Amino acid sequence: MLSPRSFPQKDIRNGGNMGGKICVGIRHTLNGAPEEVFLFWHTNPLSPLLMTRDFLLQGETLRTFIKQAKPENHWDDGQRIDKPKLPNDSYGIVLVDFVTKRIFSQNHYSSYGEMVFGILYANEQNSRLSCVMDLLEHGLLDDTIESLDQRSSRISLETFRTQLPFVLAKVKKRNEDREKRMQQMIKLVKDLDLVLNDDQATANKKIRHWTKARRLKKLFRKERIYCEEDLSIEQPLMAPLLTASLSPKFFARDLVHAKPHSFKEVRAWAQAQGWKTPFGRSKHSQIAIP
Repeated sequence: MLSPRSFPQKDIRNGGNMGGKICVGIRHTLNGAPEEVFLFWHTNPLSPLLMTRDFLLQGETLRTFIKQAKPENHWDDGQRIDKPKLPNDSYGIVLVDFVTKRIFSQNHYSSYGEMVFGILYANEQNSRLSCVMDLLEHGLLDDTIESLDQRSSRISLETFRTQLPFVLAKVKKRNEDREKRMQQMIKLVKDLDLVLNDDQATANKKIRHWTKARRLKKLFRKERIYCEEDLSIEQPLMAPLLTASLSPKFFARDLVHAKPHSFKEVRAWAQAQGWKTPFGRSKHSQIAIP
């Protein structure tokens, strides 16, 4: 579980500079009666945040997230706004309702309410894997974890739980082996001395140079083959990407895979859940006027 002080910020390792601004609405009961808050935030850290148990249980992670959103902030640091908005540079909107235990997501960047992580590069410190394991241990995940690789089928949670330690050990060893080979390649690159002038290089030097170049090319080819073999290992958890979803019994999700140009669908969903904040009018075809 992520601590209240370590909820996901901009994670360069899990998305870099891709993604962008998204409108986030939260109806919480931290102070008793339902309250609705809205802010702009970055898409990349939002997905792991919405799979953090302390956040979903209205713990300190949620309280800190709301407290740190201020009107004077830049949007990727959590910019508090009075009403939901859809400016041209927005990726869409996500609503988290702690009263009805539902998440509504309408955007064209990611399916929030799910967690996608690369198992081949996972480790115990990976925030996404930590979130998934924490939800798994507390019975808050859906019955299966699905691979995005078409060659693989759904993986039961028990299979995931049983095989994950083996997979992590294998990934660790693979990374260690790769690091050793990278050091070999770096040494060979230095030995090649590619900047020799033609008039300084004798025929013998050229032959030695060509031989080393072949060795280097062969080693790089071996590296590529090794990576391809990694991806084809028949262990189900060795698939490149896995998608873990919340159990609908814990927190249901409603996903619309399109960027909204108006608040028509958003407003209908929010009204059905009992939200009080107006979400604009559907006749605004491009930007909902705040």
